Amino acid sequence: MRTEHTTLKVMLASTSPKTSEVLAPILRSSRLQQVGQAESAIQVRKQLYEKAPDIVIINTPLSDELGTQLAVELADRNLAVLLLVKNELQDQISYQMEPHGILTLPKPMSGPALVQALSFLRPLRMKLLEMEHQRISLEAKMKEIRLVNRAKWLLIEHESMTETEANRWIEKTAMDACRKKTAIADDIIRRYGP
Repeated sequence: MRTEHTTLKVMLASTSPKTSEVLAPILRSSRLQQVGQAESAIQVRKQLYEKAPDIVIINTPLSDELGTQLAVELADRNLAVLLLVKNELQDQISYQMEPHGILTLPKPMSGPALVQALSFLRPLRMKLLEMEHQRISLEAKMKEIRLVNRAKWLLIEHESMTETEANRWIEKTAMDACRKKTAIADDIIRRYGP
């Protein structure tokens, strides 16, 4: 698990080369490393797996879309997203992006406002990473429970055991063989299951 002092990776989506020049020193001072740059949503999607950013900054509009749809897609993938929008669109777009956890800033932006926004995105991304880790751990645990339960029911059906007996048999066999319960459950399923 990353710590709060880790350098997070940032991808910039912008049609303006000047944006990258302005952002580079701010990113470095915020312990953020720019790992990619794209001018379109398609380019961002293509680079996403290769660059594996933690944060994506989208300077709207992009060459192929405004950037709001891309922002929602990225937020749904648990990335932290900062959307830079024209000042006159700020309220409307911010309202649309808020339910997705997407931070918006009006353009032109000030350096301090950007630094503050990035300081919000860092802990947000760390929390998203922690939640993703917990989700994966829970999914693995649920898979294990389903597997052992399936094996228990096969023992109940084929060996006339009670649920308690089947559970105890799986646990004891795993302990005696120095194997995981899931390995014993796999053996039972291969023996009795379809």
